[in-house]
Amino acid sequence: MKWIIKYYLICTFLSGIFLTKGFSEDKIFKRADSLMLAGQFRDARIELEKVIFFHNNQQITTEALIRKSDCYKNEQDFKKTYETLNRIFLQNLPDSLLFEVRYEKALAYFLNEEPGRAIFELQSLQKFLSDEKKALWITFLSAISYCDLKDWEEAKKESLEFLKLNVSDPVEKDSFQMQIDELFSEKNIPKTLSRQTAKNISMFIPGGGQFYSGKIVEGLFSFGLHGALFYFGVSQFLDKFYFTGYTAGFGLLQRLYTGNLQRVQDLVDQVNKTRHDDFFNEYFTILTAIAE
Repeated sequence: MKWIIKYYLICTFLSGIFLTKGFSEDKIFKRADSLMLAGQFRDARIELEKVIFFHNNQQITTEALIRKSDCYKNEQDFKKTYETLNRIFLQNLPDSLLFEVRYEKALAYFLNEEPGRAIFELQSLQKFLSDEKKALWITFLSAISYCDLKDWEEAKKESLEFLKLNVSDPVEKDSFQMQIDELFSEKNIPKTLSRQTAKNISMFIPGGGQFYSGKIVEGLFSFGLHGALFYFGVSQFLDKFYFTGYTAGFGLLQRLYTGNLQRVQDLVDQVNKTRHDDFFNEYFTILTAIAE
């Protein structure tokens, strides 16, 4: 995922705690809140951990942990974000706070490139879908999480649900639906190449793995280089320069051949990632246009 998308998500969603709750005026959090507003998140986390240590009240410790997780989010340490939220005891929490904690966990999972865990967390929020605002947040994050998982059917389903919740004008809705249908058509869904197939082709035809990955020029170069080294080795042996033929010819050829097998597998990973990122970026653009 490109960082511009992560930045958008951080700006749009990671401040949700402050948009819905605001900073507490209570003296308990005054010091930590002022440090957070000043961008001193490490010092704020220390103050909040003190609050957690010295108080047994569930409401106070819950608010402190939420604030501490927000410090980590602003520092873009999403693993520690959800680990901090996992310390919250969810039993007896009011629904508004329960939604906030679970949703922020799901978002942290997604931003930490763990979309499967994000989906699992979002599934626990189904009862909140009756609330239109919460439903928008849930469907948006579900849509991009399913897309990141390459579950195209569910990604399309969630995007259409998001469209239904956001757009009421029939003409505009039809326009967006056409864009979604076109994006998820068979010709546009990114095809995933196989690492093993690329390796198998290259074992028999050096450069074939590059052709399979769409890298024609590199494939031709690889094929030519393998051929040149093979020819050099054979010619040296025929001329009875056995040592030169073995070391400079077949020795280099063997190293090139082995390295090329790994190269084509890495190349497949790069191509798959580029295809998926391009698709995701286009999908994300449509969703954000719907949200506007």
